Amino acid sequence: MLNIQPTKMERYDIYLQGEKIRSDIDEEEMLDVTQELAEQFYRDGTPHPDDIEVKYLGIDTED
Repeated sequence: MLNIQPTKMERYDIYLQGEKIRSDIDEEEMLDVTQELAEQFYRDGTPHPDDIEVKYLGIDTED
């Protein structure tokens, strides 16, 4: 018999200059978005890292 455990996923919101640009995303998507923003900063000079905020929402358990 398989004992399947619920998946625990950390959730995040991402803000740019105080405006929410991503809501309730998982860690993988948060890393993808912040990587894209970093690449954009090094390419174009914006958005500045001080204008980006990642808020940890907690762990969401999916059955």
